[in-house]
This record gives sequence, structure tokens and C-alpha cells, in this order.
Amino acid sequence: MHHKLRILVLKHLSMKPRAGYGLIKDINECTGWKPSYGSIYPLLDSLKKEGLVEMEEKGKKKVYHLTEKGKEAVHDLQKQQAEMLDQMRDRMKLMSHMIGFDNKKHDEIMDLFFSAIKKGEMPFKDVMRSTTDMKMAFWDLYQQGALKKHAKEINKIMDDATAKIKKLGKQ
Repeated sequence: MHHKLRILVLKHLSMKPRAGYGLIKDINECTGWKPSYGSIYPLLDSLKKEGLVEMEEKGKKKVYHLTEKGKEAVHDLQKQQAEMLDQMRDRMKLMSHMIGFDNKKHDEIMDLFFSAIKKGEMPFKDVMRSTTDMKMAFWDLYQQGALKKHAKEINKIMDDATAKIKKLGKQ
């Protein structure tokens, strides 16, 4: 988790200087995960010792901003992330062919997904818990050998749910 937090802190500081509280708030809004004060401040101290951030006191607030070395580190991270996303895109293309998506549909979905990720957004964070619970229910059925047995019923439930979700977009 420390590595993930480090990347998020550097990325948010590259947008504008922030206090620790502001970083926690921004990371929470962006990802749905709320880092603790006990993880943010030691990390900021560590980044300061590495020469990646500087801190200045503005009244009672300690405001952190990137140094030149910090900006270079963010640039390197962005390059690594772009390479990783390209590899991920290639793997996902292979997987989507395996589940029957055509190239056009795959490319549309990937463009939407990766443009959101590059903006630092988690496209489905607001429904992550319920969609994860659903996937876990599928895995449970699969492990019990019951997925095939109930496939017709499951597909009916999913088709109904999909129709209801699509209606929400038209309201």
C-alpha cells in the first residue's frame, strides 16, 4: 500500500501544492480509498528527506510542493505508467477477443477506460463494492460447480439488471 500511496501523493502534488489533509481528501475523492494521517505524514517526511518535496508553513498549515527532483520523479512515473497501460491494453485486447468482443467494441471500451485512468479517475469506484460482490458470487457458484446448472437463470437476472441500468442513463 505504501508504494501506491507514494505514487498518488506525488501525482497530486504535481497538480498543485497541498497540505496533508488536502492530500487525504483528494486521494479519497479520486480513488474512494482514504489514507490515514499516520500513513500520509511519515510518507511526506520521507519524500522530504529524499529531496522530492519541500514543505513551507503557511499559518498553521504545512503545505507541501514538489521540488525539481520530485517533478522528474513524477515524469518517470508517468512514463512507466504509460508503458504499463500499453501492456495492459494488449493483454485486455487478447482477453476481449476470447470473450467475443469485436475490435471496434474493444477499442471503444479501452479508450474510455484508459482516458479515465490517465486523468487519475477510477471509473467504477462508486459501484465497486456491489460489482465485486457480484463477481465473488459468480466465483462461489463456479467453485460449487453450480454456475453451469444455473446459467439460464443467471443470464435472465443479468439481462434484467442490465436493462434497468441502461434505463438509468435515459432518465
